[in-house]
Amino acid sequence: MESQTLVQVGGIVVGLTAILCAFIPHAKRAAWKSATLLIGGAVVLTDSAIPLVRRGFSGQFTESDQALLGGGLSLVGTLFALIVGFVVVVVWQSLTETEGIVAREANALADLERMSRGFEVQIRRQVQGAVGSYARLVVADEWPAMAAAGQSVRANAALVELWTVYTTMSAEQRGTHLYAQSLVRLNELGDARRTRLLSATSRIPVVMWLLIAVDALGILALSVAFGLSETWQMRLVMATLVGSVAFAIFLVAELDGPFSGDLCVSAEAFTFVTSNMQDLEV
Repeated sequence: MESQTLVQVGGIVVGLTAILCAFIPHAKRAAWKSATLLIGGAVVLTDSAIPLVRRGFSGQFTESDQALLGGGLSLVGTLFALIVGFVVVVVWQSLTETEGIVAREANALADLERMSRGFEVQIRRQVQGAVGSYARLVVADEWPAMAAAGQSVRANAALVELWTVYTTMSAEQRGTHLYAQSLVRLNELGDARRTRLLSATSRIPVVMWLLIAVDALGILALSVAFGLSETWQMRLVMATLVGSVAFAIFLVAELDGPFSGDLCVSAEAFTFVTSNMQDLEV
């Protein structure tokens, strides 16, 4: 009996450790590894805690208590599903909108590069140089910074340099239709960049995380109390339930922030602009 208790306590410790490790940020750890730690830890924790609770409360739960626990578990589980479903839909919509903003910014940048071919050679080279510099700095500097809700000073300086090219053009060049259209694209570029940087600071509110955490802990506690049956079928049901809850929490955490994690907005649009410029120069 004592050896079984030690094994179960050890399982609880291992489960808690795995859950804590899953939430500790690690740059080189893939998302599936964090998911495995969180889901596996939650399942091991629940499966190890059920026998301890069974021995501690042996004979104290009647059939009516079990029915009450089952109803409570169903109610809390439904509430959790509604909350997580709402959060996932909202965050996914925000991620999709951010992808559209990034695409508009990259398209405006590409349009500026193409329209610069209508200016004289010196102006064209200045525009293309500033466009290429801005795109490369956004990918290399600003994208990693946005994972921490930051921005790149160098990328901002490159955008200012691009503006300077247009504001220092001669009066004759500023009077052309091509110049007017270039300013439209330049304003679109600046607007999209500001919106993108604002999106990088978007996070799930703390109160929503608190609600998710309380609901998840309620499901865990009710699962342990309800899973007092020794049958393997009940253990399988509890493991599936707890694993599903853990995966839902992982999914919400992974989607929290459009520029962090594996499920984030990529910089492929800007990479495409720079590679297309190189192809045109060849």
